[in-house]
Amino acid sequence: MTKLKFTLPVVNGNNYFVVNLPAALTIQERKLHRACLEYKINGGYIFDSNNEARLKLGAIPDSWPVRSAIKRARNHWLTMHKEIFSNNPQLKPKWHDFKPAMIREQLGEGDEGKIGGKPVHDIMIPQDLFDDNVPSNWAQGHTWSKYTTENHNHPIVTNDADFPQNPLDREEFTCHILGNHLQSSAVIPGASLVTTTSIGALESWINSRPDLSPVSTISATEKDEMMSDPLTMLFNDGGADDEILENFTNAVDGNGVQEGDSFPMYHLQRPVNTPMEVAAACVSTAAPVAYFTGFNALCGQVLLKLHVQNTGIDIDYVDIVFDVDPRGMSI
Repeated sequence: MTKLKFTLPVVNGNNYFVVNLPAALTIQERKLHRACLEYKINGGYIFDSNNEARLKLGAIPDSWPVRSAIKRARNHWLTMHKEIFSNNPQLKPKWHDFKPAMIREQLGEGDEGKIGGKPVHDIMIPQDLFDDNVPSNWAQGHTWSKYTTENHNHPIVTNDADFPQNPLDREEFTCHILGNHLQSSAVIPGASLVTTTSIGALESWINSRPDLSPVSTISATEKDEMMSDPLTMLFNDGGADDEILENFTNAVDGNGVQEGDSFPMYHLQRPVNTPMEVAAACVSTAAPVAYFTGFNALCGQVLLKLHVQNTGIDIDYVDIVFDVDPRGMSI
């Protein structure tokens, strides 16, 4: 197990941080820890000398749509490089790894980079006992993975010399797991330019699939034919079978909203696309150190919502320590 410590600079009210555990493990242990894995956090604690911190931790929802979306985004990125590396294997960087962000606010600018009006900060560099950053090269060594495509959304403008558009212009964009696509637009004479800054992996996965629909409704004629079949009638015990079939499509008589087993309880088109709370901790005057329970984190990224009351100082510093299993599990 590995302990990772971070010191979080917080101001009055809510503060938001995304802790990138694979990046921190790579920096501290001097070994590549891949981002697209599931990491187990055994627990941890926070320390606030001002006894004011309240912490909530959120992780990427662990569901089959999210796992499918992450693998799809990773596989597309690897496929994009496959031909280049197969012909020129010496070009493959030593620390080649698919690195997506957790939420779109990590990548946005201005209001796009905020939650509830508060900026979201990336935390990657772990610290030592003296609250000093361990030696790192994160500015060069960590960049969010990019896709490059010729299938861009830019309209081709040929009648304005001031805004020439090459039909072969490449479009580049990064990837985040949760949230809608991050796009920007600009209006020029005769056209509107829409540029994708970052794709939401789950949103892209949703858009690639057909809409879910309930089981097809059986007509009255089909129902009669089914109920008159000799084998169907073999165990017929009167009108109970009719009532059973009716409950399949209308669990509550006369209520078309409650349709029994023909519909799932989850939303037909929208899987959970926001971080889910997985742990919490709150310090007090009597206990300036507060512990939180363990959890698993897809892609090893954890969203922290850290709240402090007005302490009469401009900025407070809260220590947080994670007990992490550095051996990530496949998604």
